[in-house]
Parts: sequence; structure tokens; C-alpha cells
Amino acid sequence: MPLGLKRYQQEDDDHFITFSCHHCKPYLILLPPNPHPTNMQPYRNLGGSSGVAAFFFGDRHIDIEFQDGHRYRYDYVKPGQQEVEAMKALAKTGKGLATFINQHVRERFAVRLR
Repeated sequence: MPLGLKRYQQEDDDHFITFSCHHCKPYLILLPPNPHPTNMQPYRNLGGSSGVAAFFFGDRHIDIEFQDGHRYRYDYVKPGQQEVEAMKALAKTGKGLATFINQHVRERFAVRLR
């Protein structure tokens, strides 16, 4: 058995586990992707009563944070390129985004981020 490994086995076990945690260092550390970009832009809300709080543009998606704190990603696959580009245009103008989502997109988001 290699130096530093210990064998643990209980009586009447048909199997055993060999391991050692002494001075072990991980070879690969996986960090989860950050689905919550910190550079969200506040929605201007020129209509005065929007449910949208902030947004973030990606190349092929838009992330939208609502006033209740929920954040969703809409992309070219779901709901589709045409809807995402319309949402980006409305986000830039600061008016009509929540209405567009309620009337044309509804629950067709790609992923719920928060």
C-alpha cells in the first residue's frame, strides 16, 4: 500500500475503503458560474409603475431583475431572438418592458437566476 494511505474496514465487511486526507490538496477547484452579474443597470422606469428594477445585456441574452427580487434570463433560444432584441430596446428606452414581458413573453424565460 502506498505511503500515507490508511485502510479502514469493519468486521464482517466484504469491502473496504482506502483513503487518506493527510496533506491532501485539491487538484481542481470548481467555482460555480456567477449567474448574478454585479453590473446590472437600473431600469429608468419612465412610466412610473414598472415591475422591472434592473437589467443586464449579454450578446445573446438579457437578464432582468424584477421589483420582487426575482431575476430571469431570456435568451435567443427561449423566448427567441426577436423577443430578446425587443426587450433590449425597451430596456434602453426605460419604458414598456414589463408590459411587453406580460403580454408577449410571460413564463417563457430560459432560466430563473434568483
